[in-house]
Amino acid sequence: MNFSALLNYLCQHQALDYALYRKCLLLVPDTAHWTPPPPNSFHAARNHARLKLGKLAINSYFGLPDRIESAIIRLAQAEDVELPTDTERQALVDQLRQFPPKTLERLLPVAFHGRRLLCEALGWESALPLIEQLIKSAGLRPNEQGRIISTDASNSPDPTSGVIDVAAVQNAIRQAGEPLAQKVLRLFDEAKVGVSNMVTLFEAVGGWNRAQVEKGFRKHNQIAIKAYGLLPLECGQAEVVER
Repeated sequence: MNFSALLNYLCQHQALDYALYRKCLLLVPDTAHWTPPPPNSFHAARNHARLKLGKLAINSYFGLPDRIESAIIRLAQAEDVELPTDTERQALVDQLRQFPPKTLERLLPVAFHGRRLLCEALGWESALPLIEQLIKSAGLRPNEQGRIISTDASNSPDPTSGVIDVAAVQNAIRQAGEPLAQKVLRLFDEAKVGVSNMVTLFEAVGGWNRAQVEKGFRKHNQIAIKAYGLLPLECGQAEVVER
């Protein structure tokens, strides 16, 4: 039996049963490499909402392809075809808006190819520049197997690691607004997509993690040391000299 064809059929008819998906994995391990048909953002959102799942953390399920969460992440990560017309695109955005916002929020960090659609469905278009800066700074990208990899800032004294465009990050934070910017960064951090250290640096630019950074600085944590220089000045020139 062609299990991939069966899964495609069920997916296209909105009837994909993840109990069956797990059985397929046990019978035919190559099913783990199945690429679902588009629109994958919709399929991922529908099943996340239907199964009432919570956080999706990539590192927590890597190597566990039979977990439901792993299947949802795979759906979300799969590359969608470009919708040919604005009408079709808007129809998909409207469909995504039918799902709970929490579902769309949890998919946002792991859906590498569907983030713009998810942001539109959430009404978070203003956060796109911040997300793009985070992805660029952390070197977040899919590899040949479709798995998301990154070159996140390392916890090392290397001065070339963790360099960010401060002005661009500041502008992106202003465009998103602080509450939304903080929420987006927290979602990406919780999803464990490989940007946690970069999130610390971005939060330092916003001045939201001063206590955490100062504590890490005293313990000689390299990320904290880099973040310390990004914290907004509170005491003017005197603080510049102190730093």
